[in-house]
Amino acid sequence: MKKLSALLFLLVIVGCGGSPGTPNPPPVPLPIAWTSDGNPGVPVCTATTGNLNCKSTIDILDTTSNTSVSIPVTSMSYSAPDDTHHYSIRTSGYDGNGNPLHSVYYVVN
Repeated sequence: MKKLSALLFLLVIVGCGGSPGTPNPPPVPLPIAWTSDGNPGVPVCTATTGNLNCKSTIDILDTTSNTSVSIPVTSMSYSAPDDTHHYSIRTSGYDGNGNPLHSVYYVVN
């Protein structure tokens, strides 16, 4: 009987999985802000300029998940969805021929 009790106790602890694991907390947003798009002399793309010699978006790259989001170039901040990820940021627009241009990505610190 003693062996059966010990076996049942062991089965309850090991065989039934014990207590459930602690769930991961939800991600915490990471505020990212900047003071300039880095191109003060370049106009913002509008209906008047079309896509010629202008800046259009700020691109935020989540280098952890390899996903990106583009926001208007007039934006001065973005709330990234997960503060455990790493991010980079760049400005995008168009040259005088309407070809897309992008700055290099800068790491968000």
